[in-house]
Amino acid sequence: MKGFLTALILIASFLIGCAMYYKVGCWFEDDIINFYAGDEG
Repeated sequence: MKGFLTALILIASFLIGCAMYYKVGCWFEDDIINFYAGDEG
């Protein structure tokens, strides 16, 4: 049972990490696009 809980926690933290990374990546992409768009125009 302990091993199952450990695996569950690892999977949960992995999924949360992916979600965080994806959201942060989207924010950075938006910032970069806005930065370049502002630079040109």
